[in-house]
Amino acid sequence: MLRKSTTPLEIPTDESTDNFGCPFDKLYRNQTIRGAGLTVLRKGSREAFLQQVSTLPSDRGFVVGVSTVPGHTRRIFHEHHATTHVFEPDSIYIRSLGETYKADLAAPFDFLLLEISPDSLALIAEEADLPTVSALNTITAHPDRVLANLARALIPALENPEKASRLFVDQLTAAIGTHVVHQYGDRVISTGSRSRKLSRTQENVASRSSSTIFTATSRSRSSRRLAVSPAVISSTRSAKRLA
Repeated sequence: MLRKSTTPLEIPTDESTDNFGCPFDKLYRNQTIRGAGLTVLRKGSREAFLQQVSTLPSDRGFVVGVSTVPGHTRRIFHEHHATTHVFEPDSIYIRSLGETYKADLAAPFDFLLLEISPDSLALIAEEADLPTVSALNTITAHPDRVLANLARALIPALENPEKASRLFVDQLTAAIGTHVVHQYGDRVISTGSRSRKLSRTQENVASRSSSTIFTATSRSRSSRRLAVSPAVISSTRSAKRLA
């Protein structure tokens, strides 16, 4: 649903709000843990109408949000229009923190947020054999039950971080990062004179293929030498007899 925006994209600075523009006094839940290059947060509000949220561009990377309750609505302002979205449980959004963001939030919400820095995204993409991924695609209110279930498994760690297993958190956030990169990574394939970088898996395949070709070629040459040798010997002997 598209509407023209009548509100200018002017972003106020206010220390009473968090990094995502939400007022601290409107949040009944505000939890954070870190693991495997991701910052995991849980933000919740019971307010029927939360004041307009806005953030300035930053170099923090990307945020992935997972809705855990139904009915939350937000009207997102773009440069020349606005879009309205309704979030159901297990629906997600992804947006770049490097862009100006402004939205009207309505109805209570409870989001699990995954903040991924540019360096972490590059590392996750490399480990996932997708080195050409340097950004994530923007989506809003998109269903993803797999990601939602993975993120929900972090709720006990968010509620009791002092009791959480660091290994468990790291492995789970690593799985989340891999899923996000595979499903929503913006793949860029270089063209022209620039060579495309191979992933480690591709390098291994190429190495094995080269080795196989070399071995097959060597065997073929040996076979040809063996097949020709008797004829050459016979011809040489005949020439000697004639001489």
